[in-house]
Amino acid sequence: NGVLHLGESGATEIEVACESIADAFAASGGRVDLIKMDAEGAEYGIVLESDPALWSGVRRVVMEYHHSDDHDFGELRTFLEAAGLSLVRHETGGPGFGLAWFSRDPLPAAG
Repeated sequence: NGVLHLGESGATEIEVACESIADAFAASGGRVDLIKMDAEGAEYGIVLESDPALWSGVRRVVMEYHHSDDHDFGELRTFLEAAGLSLVRHETGGPGFGLAWFSRDPLPAAG
């Protein structure tokens, strides 16, 4: 379990159940059609600290990424591409911030 802080620092605490990405993949039976990730900077730990083999059943990923003093988008891209996902679209929203779409299989052409 983790603790979620709402409002000003320490003003309200709510204990919430937390799962690792490995637990989430296991609960899905190892097949995931789409991951939509918006983790406000935690995406580096979630992705880079996971076992690349877990991602073999993931078909598509849409993620927002944020600036980090310790990591950059290139690390996420390298990890996901090594796991068999190709970057199909990338939009930057400023230094160290953007949206990225990855797919395991080719996407149909926009019509």
